[in-house]
Amino acid sequence: MSTGAITTRAAVARQPHTGWELTELTLDPPKAHEVRVRFHAAGLCHSDDHITKGDAPIRLPVVGGHEGAGVVESVGPEVLRVKPGDRVVVAYIPACGACRPCSTGHQNMCVKGLNAGTGMFLDGTFRFHSGAEDLGGFCTVGSFSQYAVVHEWACIPLPGDIPFEIGALVGCGVPTGWGSAVYAAGVRAGDTVVIYGAGGVGSNAVQGARFAGAKNVVVVDPVEFKRDMAKVFGATHTFAAAEEAHDFVVETTWGQLADHAICTPGVLTQDVGGGGDPGDRQGRQGDDHRGRPRRRAGGHPERRDDDPLPAPGAGRPLRRLQPALRRAPAAGPLPLRRPQARRADHQQVPARRRQPGLPGHERRQEHPRRSDPRHLGDRVADPSFTAPEDREAVTELLRAQLEGLPARSPLYADLFAEHGVSATAFAGLDDLRKLPFTGKQMLRDSQAAAPPLGRHMGVPMSEVIRVHASTGTTGRPSWVGVTRRDAAAWTDMVARAFRTMGATRDDVVLHAAGLTLFVGGLPIRDALERIGCTFVPIGTGASEKAVLALESLGVTALHSTPSYARYLADHLRTHGRDPREFGLRKVFVGGEPGGGEPAFRAHVEQEWGAPVTEGLGNADMAPVLFGEAPGSGGMRFTGGRHVHVEMIDPESGEPVVPEPGATGELVYTAIDRECCPLVRFRTRDRVVVTGLATDGAPLIRCVGRTDDMLIVLGVNVFPSAVRDLVQTMHPRTTGAVQIVLPKEGPRVEPPLPVEVEWGEAPGDHDVLRRDVEALVRSRLSVRAAVTLVPPGSLERSEMKSRLTRVGE
Repeated sequence: MSTGAITTRAAVARQPHTGWELTELTLDPPKAHEVRVRFHAAGLCHSDDHITKGDAPIRLPVVGGHEGAGVVESVGPEVLRVKPGDRVVVAYIPACGACRPCSTGHQNMCVKGLNAGTGMFLDGTFRFHSGAEDLGGFCTVGSFSQYAVVHEWACIPLPGDIPFEIGALVGCGVPTGWGSAVYAAGVRAGDTVVIYGAGGVGSNAVQGARFAGAKNVVVVDPVEFKRDMAKVFGATHTFAAAEEAHDFVVETTWGQLADHAICTPGVLTQDVGGGGDPGDRQGRQGDDHRGRPRRRAGGHPERRDDDPLPAPGAGRPLRRLQPALRRAPAAGPLPLRRPQARRADHQQVPARRRQPGLPGHERRQEHPRRSDPRHLGDRVADPSFTAPEDREAVTELLRAQLEGLPARSPLYADLFAEHGVSATAFAGLDDLRKLPFTGKQMLRDSQAAAPPLGRHMGVPMSEVIRVHASTGTTGRPSWVGVTRRDAAAWTDMVARAFRTMGATRDDVVLHAAGLTLFVGGLPIRDALERIGCTFVPIGTGASEKAVLALESLGVTALHSTPSYARYLADHLRTHGRDPREFGLRKVFVGGEPGGGEPAFRAHVEQEWGAPVTEGLGNADMAPVLFGEAPGSGGMRFTGGRHVHVEMIDPESGEPVVPEPGATGELVYTAIDRECCPLVRFRTRDRVVVTGLATDGAPLIRCVGRTDDMLIVLGVNVFPSAVRDLVQTMHPRTTGAVQIVLPKEGPRVEPPLPVEVEWGEAPGDHDVLRRDVEALVRSRLSVRAAVTLVPPGSLERSEMKSRLTRVGE
């Protein structure tokens, strides 16, 4: 196995319209974080064809191919993700999870693929050479070669039972088509979807739409064989021409037209493309303003927007075609319902206009004031949790959500009417402040009035695939339902947060939190497994199992509440063990404010010999919405386009600009939530802005709650909930309780110390004490230490009884 430069045979495009030239090239050895792959299979995509036809603004000469699968032959220094001998699929865009695009939901624009259009690596050099001539690899891959050097983050493990020929397709065609339906369009159960073009990308779009539960999947393709195969993949109806499909959709939907249109053909003819009013036959023709037919890049993610493309044979490159910057095809001006058409377009069209032929990241880097984090584009703006490039898309998505919300949610229909506001008046994110807040008690009342999930439930129960809960003040759970799409969005957000916090596929993560109703359980598992981590679920109250896992499984990271991270270290020391001996490299914490307290964090890091990073979320909105990059000094918003975040003054409710030093309460609005689409939900999380990231994103720490809630190992506990549970045991108890805190909350280390008055018929005191502890644990998911005291010994008041006190 060679570790130096080698010779490889490759297909090279040197000039437009001359085809591919088979030639021998010299391939450099991999540098830091790079690997050399020996390809066993490569896919031929329409985008490769664009190179030879001169349609794509690609630096020539170039080694073709961006779909490929093979075996890692050698690795450069500091490579951690793969090793020689690994079977891999090579992604034409890496996804490091830590850069700005990755941490804000745009993994398709990872900076590791910054120079995809040139084939040049980030250090400004090339790996392919022909004598003194440098050649790039298409999309920094170049799979039309026996060997290629790629970034380690571009390597995705390929299971041994999947042939290379199939694995190669996963590098582009499969995620492009599937993602265009499931993620970009956001197809939901019962939707009508029209897919133009049933090639490789279109066939995967068909499967994605069916997976998402679409009622009608209508395929338009002039090729009979492709139409037949589309039915195999899940199409419900197929047509050779758009006119026929249009008439069918009009009849089937009673004139409402399709919910989504996905355009994946290699050529947009007059029969397929068009613009203007969806009901205007003339407007649906495929001519541009010069009367020439338009053409589109075969559904490949290289399309950045819906600008008209030049006519075939015009001798000019495809305008604004930017290689490797999109994973989903753009939706064209096809017969959609108007509100949905606006939503679908803005899910795929970036807000910031890019310089033609130049990736957006390069343009930003050239700006003379780019080093100023408050300089956004060509203007100076206040910091915002929503990235500047996301604002337009978020605005349009949120407008569509708000317009349809009153019809889906009786709670918001009444709330908007009560406050005299209309969702149709929403024109921009600043207009959100005109809408009323949603409080936690409103959700409890909503569920009490309309069980099981309340009047704010946005879908029928048949679409809910899982239910979580947050504990309410009465001890009754506040249920949180998620649909398949909601769960996918949660996984997306949480995975981005953990990647930002430093999780990689090489980590073996000890998960010291429950996997039951707690939102910090199953959603965290889904996200860590999405990243590729080895997930070890030991739960809470299982310290002996945690020690066994540390001893035998090569654990590299601990995920828990800050309290448990310290508790486990203390547990080890009481048994004569040094926590550092287990070699943890990372500690991920969340669920309570302790991870951001300097002294507490320093103690945990000293005990484990590993850096601590923290995340922040909310049971009613998403498990983790903020994540802290190592060494950054605060958590940044990682919810992408799924959630909009405001910061308000907790007393006045007025907006607070999230600039360094500012404090306030976080308020969340769901952008694409289906089951629980909350608007301006007050979290009661009090945060301080610690600074700004280099790109202007606010960094925060959570300093506590704005109410009296206690937090025990990440579980929210209201003292009144404990009292109400004890009251149910009357006459064995009087119902009087008091929580005796060793110090001011809200964070309390278990067990929760509770004093309970025995009643007139207590029975055996030891049995009563154990029964109360068992009830608290079963209903509130926390461990309590109950002390029984005589009746009348606890403080009482005609107003509010003091349910907590700090012990002497």
